[in-house]
Formats: sequence, structure tokens, C-alpha cells
Amino acid sequence: MGRELLRLHTDERAWALRRLIHAEIGRFPELVEIERATGAARLTEALADRLARLMLAGRLPTGDPARAAERFLALLIGPIEALTLVGTRPLTPEAAERLARSAAQDLIVSDRRSALS
Repeated sequence: MGRELLRLHTDERAWALRRLIHAEIGRFPELVEIERATGAARLTEALADRLARLMLAGRLPTGDPARAAERFLALLIGPIEALTLVGTRPLTPEAAERLARSAAQDLIVSDRRSALS
């Protein structure tokens, strides 16, 4: 799941859209809300649904799936701009694999700690 999200997020079309939004945000601040409502919010909801099913199946520690989705996306997507120099360098398959594994492991460890508190 993480690797596929990374592939989609680092696709040239995705970079082009983010560059366009960043370039035009001063003139059209509503672009941020449009992107959030049609992109980020829908992705977070879909991921939360998937995580909830994994929690119910006992494959992930139980917790708040919406919060877990937000954390997972932050762990996964957060480092991308630095790793790719804002999309000017490709994300290697090895780097994508490491990042996806790290995000998943960090999420699971964090959720287990939350469940114990």
C-alpha cells in the first residue's frame, strides 16, 4: 500500500499539479481547499477505511483509523520533497521501499504504544 501511494505521489503528473498549485496559490488561495477536498481528504478517508478493516481483522493494533491514516501519510509523504529535491530527482525503488517499510513500522510501533497507555 505504501509503495503504491509513493508511486502515485511521485508521478510526474502529481508533481506538475503540485507545482501549479504552489505557483498560483497567491492569486487563487482557494486552490488549496479544492485540492484538499478532492485529493488529500479523499485519500485520507480511503486509507482510514482500509486501516479500519485491517484493525478489525486483527492485522493492526486497534485505534483511531482516521488518526492512523493521517500519521501514516505524514510519515510516508513528508520526506518526499527532500528525497527527490522537490521532484527534480526520481525516487529510487530502493528508497521507496525503505520509506514505505519505515512508515508502516513507525505507525505500528506508535499504535502499539498508544494502545498500552
